[in-house]
Order: sequence, then C-alpha cells, then structure tokens
Amino acid sequence: MTSWSRRLSNAETRQALRTGGGPDEGTDADLGSVAHGRRHDDGPIDEGPVLPDTGSRQRAEDGLTGEQVRTILTDTLVETPDMVAIFASVGREALWANDAFVTLIPIREVDKIWLVELLDEWSKGHYEVKVLPALVKFGRWRGRLTFVSDDGLVPVSAVIVAHRDRHGEIATVSLVARDLTELRSAQEHVNAAERRFAALVEHVADLIAVADPDGTVRYLSPAATRILGYAEGELDGRNLLELVHPDDVPADLLTLAKPDEQGIGSPVELRLRTSSGSWRHLEAIVTDLSDNPAIGGVVLNARDVTDRVEAARVLANRAFSDPLTGLPNRVRLLDRLASALADPTWAPVTAMVCDIDQFKPLNAVAGREAGDELLRTVARRLHDTLGDRYPVARLGGDAFAVILAGVPIPEALTLAANVRRAVAQPIELDGRTIELSLSAGIAVAGTGDGPEALVHDAELAMGRAKQNGGDRTEVFAAEMAVDTTRRENVQDQLRHALQHDGLRVHFQPIVDIATEQAVGAEALLRVHDDEGVLLSPAEFVEAAESSGLISRLGLQVLQITSEQLATWSASGEAESLGELSVNISPRQLADPDLPAQVEHVLSTTGIEPARLGLEITESILISAEPQVDASIAYLRDLGVRIGLDDFGTGQSSLGYLKRFPLDFVKIDRSLIAGIGLDEHDTAIVRATIELAHNLGLIVTAVGVETEEQLEALGILGCDRAQGYLFAPALPADQLLARLRQMPS
Repeated sequence: MTSWSRRLSNAETRQALRTGGGPDEGTDADLGSVAHGRRHDDGPIDEGPVLPDTGSRQRAEDGLTGEQVRTILTDTLVETPDMVAIFASVGREALWANDAFVTLIPIREVDKIWLVELLDEWSKGHYEVKVLPALVKFGRWRGRLTFVSDDGLVPVSAVIVAHRDRHGEIATVSLVARDLTELRSAQEHVNAAERRFAALVEHVADLIAVADPDGTVRYLSPAATRILGYAEGELDGRNLLELVHPDDVPADLLTLAKPDEQGIGSPVELRLRTSSGSWRHLEAIVTDLSDNPAIGGVVLNARDVTDRVEAARVLANRAFSDPLTGLPNRVRLLDRLASALADPTWAPVTAMVCDIDQFKPLNAVAGREAGDELLRTVARRLHDTLGDRYPVARLGGDAFAVILAGVPIPEALTLAANVRRAVAQPIELDGRTIELSLSAGIAVAGTGDGPEALVHDAELAMGRAKQNGGDRTEVFAAEMAVDTTRRENVQDQLRHALQHDGLRVHFQPIVDIATEQAVGAEALLRVHDDEGVLLSPAEFVEAAESSGLISRLGLQVLQITSEQLATWSASGEAESLGELSVNISPRQLADPDLPAQVEHVLSTTGIEPARLGLEITESILISAEPQVDASIAYLRDLGVRIGLDDFGTGQSSLGYLKRFPLDFVKIDRSLIAGIGLDEHDTAIVRATIELAHNLGLIVTAVGVETEEQLEALGILGCDRAQGYLFAPALPADQLLARLRQMPS
C-alpha cells in the first residue's frame, strides 16, 4: 500500500488549515479547540469552559493578531514530528494528514480509507466501544492505539477531537498521535532488564537481603528458604541480627560494611541460625546503600560456605587426629605440650609414653584387621581410665602418649599403674581371648625443654621398660640417652653387616641323650660391634626388631645355614650333624613369600628339606592366622621340620603341642634350670615330654649345663639336649673340632 498520492504543498496546507478547509471540502472544525482539553487516562478530555471571543482583540492589542496565531499553529501542525490527520464525520475517509502521518501510515485517497481501517484488531474494537462514545458524548478522547503500517505495528499515544458544524453534528474529527515505537521498545528493554534482574535475584544461589541499619528485614531473596529453611515472608520485619550466632553478632549491620578503596565491602563470615535451630556458615559482603533512593537500606549479599567450613574442619581433624583411633596424633600432642610448657600454672609438665608389649609379632600373625581392633580397644581403655583431664594421643604404631600437666612423678606412676591394669584386662576378639600388657615411660620437663625433647625422654624410658621385660613403668634418667645412642649404633652396624656380608653364624650342637652323640645343631647369629666386641643376642635382636631389619637378618641366616649344611654334606665332614635348625621371626612367618624363599634356598643349596628345621616361638601360635597356618602346612609338605622354641616362657600352653602340626619341641632353659630343684618346673617338664611323645614329637632340652640335669632329663625320657655342658655356639670349623672330641 503506497502513501496518500495527492498531498497539498506546505503553502496549500497552511491556507487550508487557516480557512478551516480540507483537501476536498471546507469545514467549520475548530482545531484550536484541542488546546482547551484536559487529559483523562484512556478516556475523554473535558472541554472546559468556553472563553469569550475577546482573544483576537486582546492579542491585537498585545501585538499578535488572531491570524498570526493561526499561522503559527498551522506551521506547527505541518512540521511537527507527531502524526496529525483529519477525518470526515466520526472517522470516515481521511481528508488530510501531515507528512509525519503519511510517512508512517499508508493512506490512499481513492480508497477513502476510514480511520478504523488503519488500526489493528484490538484498536478497532476499542475505537468502536470506547472512542466513538466519548467523541459523541464529550467531543474528545485520549489514549493508546496501534496503527498498521507497511513495516508493522505502530503504537501511538493519541488525542482525537470531534468538530461539529453549525447544526451541532460531528462534521470531522482531528487526530494528533505520537509514535511510541521507540518508547515502547525502550520500555520493553527496561522491563526485560528488570525481569532478568528479578529472575537473577530470585534464583541466585546467594542470599540477598535488604535491611535497615538496625537489622530490620525489608527484603529477603528466596535463597533464604533453601539456605535457612524459613518460609517465604516469615522473616519480613524481623531483625536479621537475631539470627546471627552470639559470638558473631555485630552492634549493627553498618559495622560489617567495611569498604575498600574501590568502595567494595570486605567479606565477613557469620553463622546464621536456621529454622531447625542449626547453624549455617555464611560469607557476606555488606554494602551501605542507604543514600541510594532505589534501595534506601543496607544490602547483605551472603554465600553459604558451610560445606567449605566443614571440609576445612574435617581436613584439620585429619591433620591433627589419628584416623584409626580418633585420638589426637603426634602433631596435636606436641602442640598441646608446647602450650602446657609455656604456661607456668601447668608445672610440672609430665609426659607418659606407653607401648604394647609384643604387639608386632601378635599383629603379624593375627592380621591387620585384628591388630587395628586391638589398637582401638587399647585407645578406648586409655581414654576411659584417664578421662578428658589428661589428653591421650597416638604416636604411631602401637605407641600412645599422655600429657600429665601439673602431675608430679609419684602421681604419674599411679596413673601409669591404672592404665596398665586397664589394658591388661582380657580382650575377646574373633572367638579368642587375648591378654595384653603395656610398657610405660615417664619423663618430667626440665628447664628449657621443648615438647619434642620431653616426648623423646619418655620414649627412652619406655624403651628401658621393654628391655627390662615389659609390663612395667620406668622413669627417665640421663643414662638412658646413652643406651639409645648405643641401640642406634647397633642398628647402623646391622645395616652395614647386611650390605657387606658381615653376618656370622655359629652352631651349637644338639646331643642325643641316650647315646650322647651330636645329631644336629642350631644356627645362632653372632654380630660384633666396630671394636670387635660381641653383641648379645638380646641387644641386636631388639635393635633389629625396632628398625624392621629382623626379616632380612632371618633370611640371611637361613641362607648361610643351608650353604654350610651343603658344604658339610659335600665334604663328608660332620656326618653326624644330620639336621640344622634356624630361628624364624614372627614377621618372617607372617610373610606370604616365606615358603617360596625357603624353597628357593633348598633348591639353590641342594640340601634335603628334612635336614632343615625351622624354630618358631609360641607368640606366633597365640593368635594364629590363616596365613601362618598356610605357611606351616606348605613348609611341612616340602619336608621341612617345624618346631616350637622356648616352650615354658610367656603364655605357654601344653595345648599348643596338639593344636599345631609340629615335629619337635624345645623346652626353655628357665625350666631346665629348676629340674630336680623345683617341683613345679620338674612337673611341667615331665608333662611336656609325655604329651609330646604321645603326639609323636621329639623333645629337646635347652640350656643343659650340669651332669645332674642331663641325668634327670634322661630319667624323664627327654630325647635330646643342648647347652654348655656339650659346647657353646661355635664357628663351623671349631664345631667340627669339638665334635671330634665327643664320644662316638
């Protein structure tokens, strides 16, 4: 549709408007009457009072004639960017329109287009229902309409005035309209931005609150329901500070507004109470927008950081707690000790270190899960005995420590005795009854001692308690430090001997009591210090166990012993020594690789399995596990002999002799020393021999030193004897010389 084809020139238009005529015919329309109206929203314009016709005379007197005013108004209507048009009657064909109108709205003269035909569907109905009645009744109307143009819809704000002829009939209507397209677009843009902002605020994960400086809530975003659990609107009008944790609550919200150089607030952390009474950790930025008329309050933007805080707490607990027992770890212990040492009111500061006796071999055979349960049980008993007053910590392994702040030595010894009694109570585990004992060390902080030094001194005292047999308490003394240095030196010598083939194995003969002939020997490790002094077995075994070298030592002794037996067999020497036995540590026997290692040694040396005996201690059998049973069964299937060493020490039980598949048993020297002198020792030896023979086991008495002991053993029916009565442990060549002196 093209624009109206016939337009008046500006001059013609001005003349037509001045005379009241249109493009085709004249009119008595009084366009100037538009100026008398007052707006009613989407309704008529009151006509107002009719002024007397004195304007022309008055304006002429003022120097401006009526014609001049009409000329000015005419030029304005023609040139105005607003749309102006005149329609016949109440909106029939268009009679005239200014350039702004025909530029936007397609008007064709030949079509005699009605005003309503230029409107969209809604505006057409509105024109019929609202506009026409207003024109008839009031003579004018003002409101919103939408025109249809070639480019689409054109929303306008319009004023329509009815112009009557001398008979009072509506002859024409004039329309003045302002294009609202850009305004509506801008408004829609603003509305869209507001909707987006509202949606962001409504759905953002952070809690947004607007409150008065005193804390009264004026707005709270929906995130408050998710974070704090309160229903929508439940907190309106309440004081936000009432929800803040007592330790975090400020004087007012402005106290939390701490802007930096850019005016941005610094984050602060608060705890807010939820509807259930729990606390959530919020990281908040508070901004004072009281001077902003759009806000007029304090804005709190808070993020729920509870998960982060809890995760940090968990990490801190892991860093300072033992994961197995839940007790504080060594780091936390040292921190608390440092605090106690720095506070004179806690003097004297005493530390106690406890260690479970024989836990390592027990753990090796019982298995990790059982060992962990034992540690948890000991931890509970320590805590239950000492309470919260004396903090208990786990140092690692089977070692525990206690801070005894303000406790002198006599009281510390009493507490240590209480702890040892509590731990000694039987423990039921997987159908077995296990009894444990503790070795404890006590040290008192001296002037200038730090936490590390104090714990170290207590550990030295505990080590002395173990050396003295365990199940006891020792108080730190200065000479213990010398012993520790000695033990560390022994460990260094063991490592050097392992790396440089420095181990030496001696052999002590085992004699058949009936014939007094050597039938075998036991291999015993001998280690010398840097000065060539022979170390006692107790010294280097303790050093090897504490340093984890015991398994390597045991394997090398097995290799050396087997090689020596192979050498004797190849040379024909020491034919009477048909058997050699080697001690196996609990840690070795619990190693799944032991059977394969023994099989490899037998294969590489070529000795018969029956000529090798492996001696195990009864501590292995106390809590025998499937791995231990499997290793013993496999070794016996190879033909290797298995024997129980040191019977009669610790928690010996004759039941072990029939419970496990053994080939021989060796009675400890502590029982042999009492034969003929102690009725109980003699009775135990007699019962052991009788039960062992009934089970088909060979019995060897260890530590035989006198002829009287040998004679008594013969009367009791013991099979074999071993001790200084025959020979000490000797190097291989010296053993051969001694065997030649023995009766054949």
